[in-house]
Amino acid sequence: MLVHLTADLPDAVDPGKSRVVATHIASLEGEWPQHTYSLNRLSPTGGQFAAALARNPLAPALPIAAVANDGKTTTLTYIAPPKGIYHRAMLERLAEWIARDMAEKGVRPRLIHAHKLTVEGIVAFALAQRLDIPFAISLQGNTDERIMRARPDLKAHFARIWRGAAIVFAYAPWIQRLAESKLGPRDGATAILPCPTPQDAILPPREAPAHLLTAFHLRLRKLKNIDTLIAAAKRAGENRPTIELQIAGGGEDADFAAIEAMIGGSPHAQLVGPVPHSEMQGRMNAMAGFAMVSRRESFGLVFVEALLAGCPIVYPRHMAVDGYFDGLPFAIAVDPDDVGEIAQALERLVDQQAFLKAELAKWQQTSEAARFRSASIAATYRAGVAAALGGPLSAGGLED
Repeated sequence: MLVHLTADLPDAVDPGKSRVVATHIASLEGEWPQHTYSLNRLSPTGGQFAAALARNPLAPALPIAAVANDGKTTTLTYIAPPKGIYHRAMLERLAEWIARDMAEKGVRPRLIHAHKLTVEGIVAFALAQRLDIPFAISLQGNTDERIMRARPDLKAHFARIWRGAAIVFAYAPWIQRLAESKLGPRDGATAILPCPTPQDAILPPREAPAHLLTAFHLRLRKLKNIDTLIAAAKRAGENRPTIELQIAGGGEDADFAAIEAMIGGSPHAQLVGPVPHSEMQGRMNAMAGFAMVSRRESFGLVFVEALLAGCPIVYPRHMAVDGYFDGLPFAIAVDPDDVGEIAQALERLVDQQAFLKAELAKWQQTSEAARFRSASIAATYRAGVAAALGGPLSAGGLED
């Protein structure tokens, strides 16, 4: 049996989480039996934390509880301080709780997959040592990079987890390179595992007006750095009067008002409201390009959706899809803090549209494009799990 540990699964506590991990797990159905622990961290009250700290200042005992169990997934909450306080101690205590729960359920894993190195990886490492079984980890980018930077005191432990994993699944090349630079090389297998999207149709590029698209939930406007992108669109519009940045996304009235204030009546940016996900690729196909310059981005499914839809992209350097498209002209990396560089990239999407889309059309026919489609991603994941188990794909013999 495979046991998954993830804080990124839509569940009874937070149904709005991304479906990326859920899709990865679903791709293994029929190959191996699985059980998933869906983790949700809650912050303690001041009094609650103070009382637990008084009882045990080294590892305060805060509540852990299962809130749902459908036979395949145990959804649980664990209370732990914010900002990484007692980070390792809280997660190792969670590992003890999960070990007892697995024993009660009769869950006997052959492999544990932690879907982030710096959070779930601490739990998986403790469980793997306790049960003497292999474990796998994912590198997700944003969270793993942030916690490695914020907790240098845990570097040696993160390195033990990194080196000890039977296989590492990296969402993008940049986060693999970052982990190698911070934690050193590893001898075990590493696989690049893109995030799957249901919007993975390949649409041939076509000529479009000087319209550019960005898309996100408007409550994330600070994270997505939309003020800088709007400023860049205005600057590009000084040289290219027909440039128009269309901002797609839903939100509350306050979100719309905040972005309208950033636009300030400029003809070079406009809000277009929410666009159904099922219609997004069609809209992308009608654009000269897609741009998003987030301050932090683990992967950015929307970039892959755009390229498969025949739409060249501008993305933030050293994050998101960085490393997948090195040397390819239709994927332009920029410094997310440099308005001038972003403006030049937006102009390039318009000025060189024919060339960029011709090159993109060629790429769409390659195996490099196919690797971002759901079937290929699922095959990569299945092969990696099989390798971690030390054998070929097979559902037989893995019931325990």
